[in-house]
Amino acid sequence: GRAKSKNVTEDVRFAFRTLLSYHQQKMGILYNPGYASILAVNDVKFEDDGSLTVLLTGEYVKTADRCDGPRLKDQLKMLAKQFKMVKRVSILINGLTIGDVISK
Repeated sequence: GRAKSKNVTEDVRFAFRTLLSYHQQKMGILYNPGYASILAVNDVKFEDDGSLTVLLTGEYVKTADRCDGPRLKDQLKMLAKQFKMVKRVSILINGLTIGDVISK
């Protein structure tokens, strides 16, 4: 894999782009809850207090499994929290919180 740089925003952008560009239902043996969605990283903002905001654009597509939305939200939050400096994560899709988008 790619070595992590010291730049949190670039590393997060790369990680999210990599995950979101994958549209198969399975990644090896792992299930991909966002496989049906077409999302792109618009911007990543990291503050000195450890707050990370990831701004996504595109379309969240619901799957037949109603648990996929919460799974995707958790997966993306965990993806961001693998970076030690990140304390809090906000993920927005087209300006709305991911929680609001997946609950529609």
